[in-house]
Amino acid sequence: MFLAVAVGVLAVAYFSLVGSDTSSNDTARVRTPRSTTTTTPRPAGPYRVVTGVNVREGPGTNYPTAGTIETGHEVFVACVIDGESIDGPIGPSTKWVRLAGFGPQGYVTVQYVTIGPDLDNPDKIPVCSGI
Repeated sequence: MFLAVAVGVLAVAYFSLVGSDTSSNDTARVRTPRSTTTTTPRPAGPYRVVTGVNVREGPGTNYPTAGTIETGHEVFVACVIDGESIDGPIGPSTKWVRLAGFGPQGYVTVQYVTIGPDLDNPDKIPVCSGI
């Protein structure tokens, strides 16, 4: 008898906490785990280095050198950012690209990389979100 009373009390407590599933006015609530998926854009390129160039830790010659890339090597580009103005073969430019892939990681001025019109196409080379 004690067991039957205990089961009855537990059943009443359960239905008062959870509620009845027979009501037509209740809406079902389903909890789904929330996750954020981010994708990294594919690097643009390859682009050829036309003159040996220093790879910098930031977009300017005042940043430390992270390595060098020799003339004729190809690079892949993650994004473009405004930095120090460099006067070179294409005239003055503040555009620097962040390298992606193998080799030294960092920034090179667009003066010595054959990027062409891709530089002005954000679908090809997006703007960097920061350094």
